[in-house]
Amino acid sequence: QVSSFLNPRRKLKIGIAPSAYIDESSCIGQNVAIAHHVAIGENVKIGDNCQIFPNVVIGDNVIIGDNTTIYPTAVIYDNIQIGNGCVIHSVAAIGSDGFGNAKDDKMTYHRIPQIGGVIIGNNVEIGSNTTIDCGTFEATIIEDGVRIDNLVQIAHNVKIGKNTLVVAGSVICGSVEIGDSCFIGANCVIREQLKIGNF
Repeated sequence: QVSSFLNPRRKLKIGIAPSAYIDESSCIGQNVAIAHHVAIGENVKIGDNCQIFPNVVIGDNVIIGDNTTIYPTAVIYDNIQIGNGCVIHSVAAIGSDGFGNAKDDKMTYHRIPQIGGVIIGNNVEIGSNTTIDCGTFEATIIEDGVRIDNLVQIAHNVKIGKNTLVVAGSVICGSVEIGDSCFIGANCVIREQLKIGNF
């Protein structure tokens, strides 16, 4: 706590940079900083005291709570909910398509639309180059207090319980459920549809 107090995260100046694009249907809270070349789509709601660094892309129908920071070049796809006090590091991708494909009788793959979105709770931190896929019909869910390291892949319809820690290089396959306060070690692979209880 002392270290965090003495070394706070770098903050942008409050205001909207002239090169940022914000759709007129979107709603921006108070004391928000939006840096150069940020693109914000339709019907977006951004809470108070948020920090949006350069080159971030935020899709349509996104809701972001208060006091959340999004670092440069992160991408937030459509229909994503992000809570209060979250940190999303550079080059993270939230809500990209889940890997849903169906094969026909000619052995040709066809895309299954992924429309479930992603719901991220409060005080969640997501590392650089981490991807969290959109759910197929229901949302992928990251609960309050989760910490996700760099270079983590979280597939569609995963649910991660509150205060769980996921270390770098881990792959969590589709429809996995992880309980509260778990520790997922470096380069761990969890096969699809498994359930892990609370710590």
